[in-house]
Amino acid sequence: MNPQRTESSPQVRGIVLRFQRKSALVRSGEAEFQCALRKGLFRDLGRWSNPIAVGDQVVLEEVRDGGGVIVQVLPRRSHLSRVRPEARDEQIIVANADLLVAMVAAADPTFRPRLFDRLLVAAHRGSMPCLLLVTKADLAADRAPLLAAAARYRALGVEFLLTSLLTKEGLPEVARAFAGRVVVVAGQSGVGKSSLLNHLYAGLGQATQEISSKWGKGCHTTTSAAWFSTPDGGAVIDTPGVRSFAIQGLEAVEVAEAFPEIWAERVHCRFGTCTHDHEPGCGVKAAASAGRVSPERLDSYQRIIHGLDEDE
Repeated sequence: MNPQRTESSPQVRGIVLRFQRKSALVRSGEAEFQCALRKGLFRDLGRWSNPIAVGDQVVLEEVRDGGGVIVQVLPRRSHLSRVRPEARDEQIIVANADLLVAMVAAADPTFRPRLFDRLLVAAHRGSMPCLLLVTKADLAADRAPLLAAAARYRALGVEFLLTSLLTKEGLPEVARAFAGRVVVVAGQSGVGKSSLLNHLYAGLGQATQEISSKWGKGCHTTTSAAWFSTPDGGAVIDTPGVRSFAIQGLEAVEVAEAFPEIWAERVHCRFGTCTHDHEPGCGVKAAASAGRVSPERLDSYQRIIHGLDEDE
């Protein structure tokens, strides 16, 4: 199949499979091109630290001999980004995904539900639905914390799945959630993302080797996000494992908007500018005492607005 040409014949459109520094691997039709970025893309970045991301729809010029130049990034319908307060900008990681799958392990490594809250904030800011997924459920010596977390998030209307490759728990639900969609997977290092993805898509392991070979780098999971098309017409965007997810530097109101139970209770606060932390007459803290807001979620919110790591 030939590249997908625009109305202007010298140009073609494509999708970014991988991006690193000032170079991108782009697919157009069935062809792939190693592309440079036009210098103009680095002007007027606004809130972003980088001009493009995996999943971006782009326009190429000078397409020949397996290479090209990206001259335009088309409007995004969703994104996943990290806030970098020290640089006062954001690093966009993924664009145009249909679903963010936030993954933590039940054990090995330790269950860390606060990472879910940070990824939910990122998903809300990027206009992306989020599925919370716990791997290695068979390793949990005590399921009470898992079940409590499941009840907490499901009460907020957030999909929450417990999964195990050993017992097959939750895997049919995961397959249905992924089917035909562009899914970005993010979470802790060591949770078994690659194992889960290779269970769902048998050829994905080989695909990762192929893209690494084309890119001329090591295994993609250690360096940057990468796009893999799936047989059902969707795609998986795999991202490097993380210890934490940086969203420091946001205003308290920006964070509260991503906590629906906190946002709903804010109307009962004495002060319109209440951060739900130290102010007297806080309706959110009163709701937490009354059981309408989860104390764990309120604590997670407060850690985010103060720029603390999840476990500080």
